[in-house]
Amino acid sequence: RADLIIVLNTPLKQELLKHNFPESKIEIVGAGINLKSIISSKYPKYTRNYSGIFLGRLHPAKGIYDLVSIWKKVVLQIPDATLAIIGSGEPAVVRQLRLEIEAANLSNNISILGVLADHEVYHLMKKAKIFLFTDHESGWGLAVAEAMANGLPVVGYSIGVLETIYKDGFRVVPLGNTVRFANEVVELLTHKHEQQTLAKRARKIARSLDWKLTTVAFNQTLMKHFIPRLL
Repeated sequence: RADLIIVLNTPLKQELLKHNFPESKIEIVGAGINLKSIISSKYPKYTRNYSGIFLGRLHPAKGIYDLVSIWKKVVLQIPDATLAIIGSGEPAVVRQLRLEIEAANLSNNISILGVLADHEVYHLMKKAKIFLFTDHESGWGLAVAEAMANGLPVVGYSIGVLETIYKDGFRVVPLGNTVRFANEVVELLTHKHEQQTLAKRARKIARSLDWKLTTVAFNQTLMKHFIPRLL
C-alpha cells in the first residue's frame, strides 16, 4: 500500500517484482559513504600492515568461516600473508572462529581485531593490499565502498551486489568457491601492477558513492513521485 518503495539494488527490485509489487512504485537508491572523511584520514606510522582486510558483522552469513579456508590456501603460496578481521559477533560465533583459525595453524596469519573506530579502520585499509568480501548475502556492501575509497581492490563472491552496484574495481568468484577465491587473492598480492590498476579503478567507483550524491538521488526520487501530486 506504500506510495513509494526504495530498494538498495537491482536484484532486490527483481525479487519484489516476482512477488507482484508494482514496478511503478519501486525505485533503486543506494547507500553512501563519507568520502571526504575517508580520504582525509591519515594513517600513523605505527599502524600494522596487513595483506588483506575483512570488515563486517561476524556471522556465518558474512562468510567468516570461509575466510579461514581461503587464507589457509593463500598462506600455502605466500607464507607471510596476514589478514585482519574487523567486526563483532555473538560470543559463540567468535569463539568458533578462533578455534578454526587455531586448528588451521593460522594464528600468526589471521588477527581478529574486534570493533574499531572508523579512523582506525581507514588506517588499516590504507596500508593493506586487498579487501575480502565473503558475504553470502548483502543488500549494498557498505564495507566494500569504504575499502574502495581507501584504495583497496576487492575480491568477493558473486551474489549480485558487486556486479550491479560497483561495476568495477573488483574480481568475483562463484559463491562458496574458496579455491578460486584464494587464487584471485594470491594473483593480486603477487602482481603489484594488477593490484594497483584495480585499486585505481576502485577509487574511481568510490567517488560516485559519496553521501552527497546519494542524497541528491534520494531527493530527486521523492520529487519525481510526490511533487506532481502537489501541483
